[in-house]
Amino acid sequence: MRTKKIMHVLGMILSAVVFLGGCSAQNNVAKKAPEDSAESPTMGILAEEAVSDAADQAEVAAEGEVVQSMIAAGAENLTCGEPAARMAGENQAAGYGQKEAWIRSEKAEVRYPVIEGLQDLEMQNEINEAIFSAVNGYVVSANDDGDQVTLDYEITRMDNEILSVVVRGLQPHEKSTYDVMFSVNLVAGTSRQINASTLFLNDEASKKALTALLQSADETFASEFGPWLGIYFEKENLNFFYLENDKAAVYNVISVPLEELMPFFKEMPWKDIEGDSEADVTEGKAESKP
Repeated sequence: MRTKKIMHVLGMILSAVVFLGGCSAQNNVAKKAPEDSAESPTMGILAEEAVSDAADQAEVAAEGEVVQSMIAAGAENLTCGEPAARMAGENQAAGYGQKEAWIRSEKAEVRYPVIEGLQDLEMQNEINEAIFSAVNGYVVSANDDGDQVTLDYEITRMDNEILSVVVRGLQPHEKSTYDVMFSVNLVAGTSRQINASTLFLNDEASKKALTALLQSADETFASEFGPWLGIYFEKENLNFFYLENDKAAVYNVISVPLEELMPFFKEMPWKDIEGDSEADVTEGKAESKP
């Protein structure tokens, strides 16, 4: 009987050893488990990082959803009642203001400025018509080609001499998405438009000098100055924008100080606002170089 008890105890001890050994082996396997194992300590760290990354992405997505919901709800002003936020740089003195308006359809999501505050309401309407015509004209053209278009604007200069509006956006076409960029430049308080064709002298000497200025500002400019260049104003600079060729998808912009360009102006139209001359102009939209 005593022998049986001893053997039973030894059996229990052996069973315990086997059991504990099995647990130990299982623990070892758990420690060596693949990274996708729920028991892996490393996976715990990676999971925390993944949760953190997901939270960051969710925050960014939430911000995007807020903007999109505001657009979908027809928000009149995404800048919370501060039109100056659509203006580049510091607030620029002007005897007039601006608010935002929209063109919305299945194929267009477009924001553009509406000028307000002028005493001459008839002239104010003409200015707004000039801006709207440029923007809507592009939208109609893109939609006629079957393309969707998304546009926004920035006022780069708004004072008592010049109003300069730059419109930018994206236009998906076939299997690519193209950069959209055009401008509307007006003599302040008038509907008189300014573009490269109406602003600059057209003689050969002037064109060579202007080409040299552009190449000096940007050595990659490999074309010649011409009326095909788009322009927009800032307080101290005039910016030229263009596509390098017919296949280019993104516009290049070259900034040149106004004082360097003034010797090649036909006139200073904003210095003669009361003049009777009317410029024969077209929309200030840049084209690809010839």
